[in-house]
Amino acid sequence: KYCTTYGPVYNYYAVATGKLCPKGWHVPTEAEWNDLMDYAGTAERSGDNPSKLKEKGTAHWKSPNVGATNEVFFNALPAGYLSLWGDLPEAGTKTLWWTSTEDSNSIDETTGKASNANIIGLSYNFETKTMGTFQKESALPVRCKLDDE
Repeated sequence: KYCTTYGPVYNYYAVATGKLCPKGWHVPTEAEWNDLMDYAGTAERSGDNPSKLKEKGTAHWKSPNVGATNEVFFNALPAGYLSLWGDLPEAGTKTLWWTSTEDSNSIDETTGKASNANIIGLSYNFETKTMGTFQKESALPVRCKLDDE
């Protein structure tokens, strides 16, 4: 239903394959996402206004879409997510993206592997970024970053 406008969502296992992005691109790490969010901040409050990455207006975002200017031409849309618990945010309110960084605080003692991965996102009613961790089975959008040369 939402794929045409917002694109597909993926679980983290798809992200971990390294095959979601075209050649020469990759799913950004948490640090790379934070660099982008900080770039969108102001000199006085670096990182405090990553909402500059959001699509301007309320064609897709719920009002008031605080701080949205799309000044850096990222055109973030409120694609939402599907959590393992069945959470589905109201259309137009939020987007969360996978990072390629696993959550080192969620290591399963029996497998030695992380059960969660880090996420980052934006909301219609805040200028600041959302950060956290989701279980790898959840479905979130992905943005790709050009590889450094």
